[in-house]
Amino acid sequence: MKTIAVDIDDVLSSHSTVFLRYHNENYGTNLTIKDFQVPGEYKNYYGQVMGVGEEEGQRRFQKFLDKKVSLKQMVIPKATVKILEDLKRRFRLEIITARGEDYQKGTEAWLEKHIPNIFDGVHFVELWDREDRKATKALIARRLVPGT
Repeated sequence: MKTIAVDIDDVLSSHSTVFLRYHNENYGTNLTIKDFQVPGEYKNYYGQVMGVGEEEGQRRFQKFLDKKVSLKQMVIPKATVKILEDLKRRFRLEIITARGEDYQKGTEAWLEKHIPNIFDGVHFVELWDREDRKATKALIARRLVPGT
């Protein structure tokens, strides 16, 4: 059976919307989703979107992560869940997501609550800013889906 690997943030959930709401409420900004739809350097993308330097951007995003706000994100529309259920009949579905160890149990509980019995496995990648990362999403995808 072939495998499809799926990300969570802004694929299965409303990560950017939740982050924007958090940032606007806590920092007095009026960011919209359009602010996230501009090209930018990957390393400091959130800092660029927020209009702050790299250090301040990392500090603000880390506060967002520390408060576990992203575990409160909304799930995708029910129509998309129906599509996942249909895909599940023909494919193995796996999650690959970049989340730290302190998010793993919460993420699994979130998936079980909002999208139960769809995914065959959940694979966690250390956050992008870690120098000692042992794996990337691409590396895990290659292991799960030969030929990628």
